[in-house]
Amino acid sequence: MKIEVTRTKRFKEEIEVEFPYYYKHDLTDYDYENTCVIYGKKTETEEVTINEKIRDNKNFIYEIEKDRRNDSYFDKEYKSTEQEYEGAKERAKQFFNVL
Repeated sequence: MKIEVTRTKRFKEEIEVEFPYYYKHDLTDYDYENTCVIYGKKTETEEVTINEKIRDNKNFIYEIEKDRRNDSYFDKEYKSTEQEYEGAKERAKQFFNVL
């Protein structure tokens, strides 16, 4: 019996990055009406992530990490802008000020 499999190879490459670097990862699941978007800002020394969730109610998770080990967001599909990041940051500030 023969089956078809998909294999992926991981390789290292050098890329040119300008800091701060902004990214966005949309994890929205429309089947379950869950909205979750991660906005991030990477600098040479830290990474700030804003996780914006909307389900039954709105929720934010704001994290600052000093060690930037996750390099997956440097793919072109995640590239974002300062404006998108700052918009999410402002929404999070407003959310936390209401609490």
